[in-house]
Amino acid sequence: TYAMWWIIYIISVLVLFLCCCNVCFEFFSNSLLSYFSLFKGTKKD
Repeated sequence: TYAMWWIIYIISVLVLFLCCCNVCFEFFSNSLLSYFSLFKGTKKD
């Protein structure tokens, strides 16, 4: 029973970690995209 709970705990932590990474990556790419578009806009002017 202990090993089963340990495996469930590890899987849940991994899933949470992956979700956090996904959200962080999405936010990072979005900010990078907006930054580059802003940079291009200022370069045009």
